[in-house]
Amino acid sequence: MIGSLVLSALLLWPLPEVEARANYPSRIPNGSVNSCSNCHVAAGGGGRRTPFGERFRSNNRRWTAGLANADADGDGFTNGEELQDIFGVWSEGDGAIGQANLVTLPGDDSSTPDPCLDDADGDGFFDAACNGYLQGRDCNDVAGDGADIHPGADEMCDDVDWDCDGEALNGIDLGGACTSGVGACEEAGVEVCGAD
Repeated sequence: MIGSLVLSALLLWPLPEVEARANYPSRIPNGSVNSCSNCHVAAGGGGRRTPFGERFRSNNRRWTAGLANADADGDGFTNGEELQDIFGVWSEGDGAIGQANLVTLPGDDSSTPDPCLDDADGDGFFDAACNGYLQGRDCNDVAGDGADIHPGADEMCDDVDWDCDGEALNGIDLGGACTSGVGACEEAGVEVCGAD
């Protein structure tokens, strides 16, 4: 009788809320990389949540631009930077975004992206000091400025090295002597920037 009462009491005892679900990692970009560790302290899931896990839960377990732009663990990198979706454009059901080998844990302040991968101006190219990690060396990786300056950009007729090749005008000698035309139509002049 006492054993039955104890068993009944244990069954009615409130248990702490534990919600590790196999489909939750699929609701965040690159969630399969760290699986339940994205949201839970225990690698296998369940139990206590990380700061990101709490934010994800309070956001109705949905990935949004707001969640991407937040820094749940306070390590100086946004959740989007840590999950390779800087702008929060990924949606549930989309394929992988960014590079899976660069994903870190958005709820663990000791797990941070390589600082060389901080694309400050958002043009997809990284600081030249980082030796062109990924797509190329950005010679002007400055937040709020320089998104048009990166490898492969079109040069313009000014003193800016738009394509990061080390030359502002790529061989154009503004003010230098030049000729145009052929034979009797040849005329001497100086190099100038055209209206186009």
